[in-house]
Amino acid sequence: MISSTMYTMGGVWSAVLGYFLLDKMSWRFFIPLTSTPIFIPVIIMLHLCLTEVEVQQIDDQQHHETKEQETVTVSNFAVRTVKIGLYGAMSLFRGWLTILLVPALIQLLNIEKAKPNSDCSVTVTKGVDLLLLGLVTFAAIPGKLFMHCIRKKISFRKLQVIVALLNVGTFPWMLAQESLITIVVTNFIIKFLFGVTHQAFSYIWINIEYFGTAGFARGNSIALAMTLSGGLVAMVALAFAPLLSVIYTALVVSALQILLVLSMTEVKL
Repeated sequence: MISSTMYTMGGVWSAVLGYFLLDKMSWRFFIPLTSTPIFIPVIIMLHLCLTEVEVQQIDDQQHHETKEQETVTVSNFAVRTVKIGLYGAMSLFRGWLTILLVPALIQLLNIEKAKPNSDCSVTVTKGVDLLLLGLVTFAAIPGKLFMHCIRKKISFRKLQVIVALLNVGTFPWMLAQESLITIVVTNFIIKFLFGVTHQAFSYIWINIEYFGTAGFARGNSIALAMTLSGGLVAMVALAFAPLLSVIYTALVVSALQILLVLSMTEVKL
């Protein structure tokens, strides 16, 4: 939960830096700043708090638990792995889509509102656009917290079907493109729902009972690779395909995810 939240904060950090600094310095200096870790103090604090004795106790306990753990093989391992991989890919497709979708929709809105004698500056991504992107990116954090708090109170399939239905309803609203508020609110909702689905994926992805001890490492790796491919497809599609086609694709993916979730009877959160 903590690592997932910190990962999302990195996206917010980059967007906020872009708002304050991108117009004031060269991109060659800006890129290293976005990669500068802001959680070094936290790492130092953890290092100082965990003494050698405590670390040794943790290592001994983990070694003891590992020795006692029996090898468990689950049925239909391949099907389980493909299902969670597809689930993660569909989730990351929508989540990463907003990274380029927000600036692209704002740019399209500016072009539609531009006067005939306007110059090409209306197509340039401005600092305010990056700040709005940071706001949208932040929405994943409350989504992850919401999933963490509610996962014991509602079944996985019921919750994820509701989330998929909300996604299906939000993308047509996004197509309206009536105002800047519409763009920000719809993408905020999509990112919040991404936080819910991706946190659920994280819980399943690290669940030894889902993959079984015998195939955990293999299934875990395959599922992660499939998930990352979903994000890659989103970036490539938005970079080369027409904007409306990409949004329609995300709509179809959200609808297909309903069927996928209903078939994931093996998940026990």
